[in-house]
Amino acid sequence: MSSFTNCLNDKLADLLKDPLLFSNACQFIDRLHTENPCKADGSKPPPSTKDAQVDRWCFQDGSVVTFKFAAGFQRSGNGTRINEYFNATNTKGDTKIYSKKLLEHLQAVFEIQPLSENDCLAEFYPEGTIEASNVVPPILLHLQGELAQKRPGVYPSNITSPIRKKPDKDVFTMMLTSHPLLPTLKCGIDNFPSVMLSLDDLADIGTLSPSKLKATASKRKGTGNLADTDDNDNDLTLGPMPDPEDLYAEFPDALDAKIKLPKVFNGKGNLVPPQDYSSLPWDAVVIVEASLCCWQFKSDNKDKRVTHMHLKTLQLLDKSMEQANNIQPSGTQTGRSKAVTSKGKRKAGPDSNDSKTKKLRTRSNLSSGSSSTAKDDHEQEETGGDQEQMDEDSDDL
Repeated sequence: MSSFTNCLNDKLADLLKDPLLFSNACQFIDRLHTENPCKADGSKPPPSTKDAQVDRWCFQDGSVVTFKFAAGFQRSGNGTRINEYFNATNTKGDTKIYSKKLLEHLQAVFEIQPLSENDCLAEFYPEGTIEASNVVPPILLHLQGELAQKRPGVYPSNITSPIRKKPDKDVFTMMLTSHPLLPTLKCGIDNFPSVMLSLDDLADIGTLSPSKLKATASKRKGTGNLADTDDNDNDLTLGPMPDPEDLYAEFPDALDAKIKLPKVFNGKGNLVPPQDYSSLPWDAVVIVEASLCCWQFKSDNKDKRVTHMHLKTLQLLDKSMEQANNIQPSGTQTGRSKAVTSKGKRKAGPDSNDSKTKKLRTRSNLSSGSSSTAKDDHEQEETGGDQEQMDEDSDDL
């Protein structure tokens, strides 16, 4: 075997030993809480930074269910939303950003497919890897069916599921949805590092200011103590992001909003910035960690339900593994990427309003299908339907 295939085999062999991985669907279902989906036990570790109002699937002890498995990355799939405008595009590539409000719901969506014996790297998969990968879709379908029985009355066309049927093949694919990329737009304030101040800090810091707090985080980061800092503390903002249609530029007061980076790692263990997602290798094997959550809400007097596989970590097992001296486990980071793009940013000019007449930006051309990017149930009326404009076409389900 080559160095790359050796690395691949080793990583997948380690995954099979992970207690979060499961290979028996019935045994997994038996561990679940009988009242799913429900609110997680507040004493258990939170699975993500998503809104606490979201219902989640939990185990019997109240901890949030985490799916961990290997899959194939489908960069060009119908459900993938990782180009310049992420989920603000539909399957035809039409963009849907016509208000700053929609930027609050900007999310990356990754399409993955269970591993198969027909994969070009299948001969290097340890025994049991394919079986563990293929147990996830039937579990998701079972849980969706259970949910439909517990909460009847929602028409299929108003239900968004994280599992899809691939149009050109007799296989299922799964959608992984990130957290909102621009969370500070909603709260209206700049992020600052989440740092636990020690007693020594309190004795030495004097008058506390945001800059001092940030310096404290940077100092700890320099010592490698990442556990005490915000893993998503970075300098990337919306302004330098690729913007070929000048859609972001039309909202100049949003260009300084910080981007919260999803935990997507390449084979070297480095965090991949969002502007590089479209160049990720489509044939890579990935290790996924995700939770399952749902919202049910009314929109236009219709009951709607959205279920997401919420991305926790996505670790690519690509050829860059050969360049890593010490590959870190999924969820850790070596050599933090600064996520800097060389592409220039065109500012909104006097004629920027002309772009509002583009065919792709009118409401009449936006899909009206069920939501795949709903933020939370209690926001639906408040947003006045803005969130629904980010929805995927129900014909794609």
